[in-house]
Amino acid sequence: MPDSGVTANATRPPAPSGVWVVGAFAFCVLGGWTVGALLQVWRFVPGFLLTELLFFAAPALVVLLRARRCRSGPDPDFQVPGGVDAMRAGLLGVLAAGLAVVAGVGVRRGLDLPLSGRWPEWPLILALALPAPLAEELMFRPVVQRILATFWQPAAAVSATAVLFGLIHGSFLRFPETFLLGFLSGVVYLKSGNYWPCVLFHAAANLAGLALWSLAARAPALFHPLTGLALAVPVLVLTWSWPPPPQPRRWNWRAHLRWALFGSNAPPPGPCLLYTSDAADDLLCVDLGGRRI
Repeated sequence: MPDSGVTANATRPPAPSGVWVVGAFAFCVLGGWTVGALLQVWRFVPGFLLTELLFFAAPALVVLLRARRCRSGPDPDFQVPGGVDAMRAGLLGVLAAGLAVVAGVGVRRGLDLPLSGRWPEWPLILALALPAPLAEELMFRPVVQRILATFWQPAAAVSATAVLFGLIHGSFLRFPETFLLGFLSGVVYLKSGNYWPCVLFHAAANLAGLALWSLAARAPALFHPLTGLALAVPVLVLTWSWPPPPQPRRWNWRAHLRWALFGSNAPPPGPCLLYTSDAADDLLCVDLGGRRI
């Protein structure tokens, strides 16, 4: 224990154990594609909700609770986001939905497939707006992406998580759309360091995507590749200028590129406490094994 006159402030919690993350993700895949698929065929909307709760949210919560059981204090991953981050996430979600629909229209045109503009039932719309973003982002951001960030650089961790996010949806036809949305959601998590902006991004993208797909079925000419290029500009500006947590004013493009390719946004390797001494202005980070970091 620290001497008297020393206060302890818990830092960002450690990433979950790799073994537990792999197990949770395997449970998610196997359960979602077997029992979850049967539930959705049996009765789609309730089955969809059960699939999200049982095979995304439940294993993610188990892993997160296990990783945080030795830690006290507020968790930066789940703090209420600032208004600027929330507005950025929502706007980026709408723009990303436009990009995803352009990609989807291009794939369907290439395969000579029809565009479906039929609106889903309201229970499914509500499920896509709330349970799906809450459960899926819980699995992929604080669990999968965080453990990958402890091994790889930020750009690689975001890309790998986006591939898994695309594959878990079980549709190779929709893979370009889901990969793109998963990649941008990963950037939101990387830049904000917070789960909630990812949920806002995901919900905005789902709802905007429903409206845009309906429009694409009626006026597919609006979703030309040039439309995608036009949408890509504000998407890149929003994601590139979003300041990452460690250096709030890192705006230079070279610094951004070095950070994305060679930097690290991973938390400390183990449960860690920051001790601040009243007699000195230094900080000492000690993990639970007593080692100085």
